[in-house]
Amino acid sequence: MYDNLGDNPVLRVNGISLERMRHAMKLASGFPAHGYKIDKERGWLVFMKYSSAPGMTAFPVPLEADRCAEIAFDWLQAQTYPAQPDHDGDNKEGWLLWNDGWGQVDGHGYHSFCAVRPTWIMFGK
Repeated sequence: MYDNLGDNPVLRVNGISLERMRHAMKLASGFPAHGYKIDKERGWLVFMKYSSAPGMTAFPVPLEADRCAEIAFDWLQAQTYPAQPDHDGDNKEGWLLWNDGWGQVDGHGYHSFCAVRPTWIMFGK
């Protein structure tokens, strides 16, 4: 039997807290992260696993999941959230951490391995 993730891991976790983000980040296959990109058009923070990623802002040293979670969480504090969902309940500012098919982030190629964006966490009545 195979003991690794294969070539096509998929990840999708949301939450509110930094602690949960740290746990979710550790599920992403690609650490250490060598840098990041800000996808301004879509409002995403994308982590990159290779120092050769075009257009990447490099970290001074490669970073593990806990430190990347802290960076993403701090980045979220400065973001504008979309309009709140209209439903019978409450909303709280949160985040979505994910990757798409083949463990990459759509539009950022094989250099990418996970992204974070602001999202609303909904609490129904």
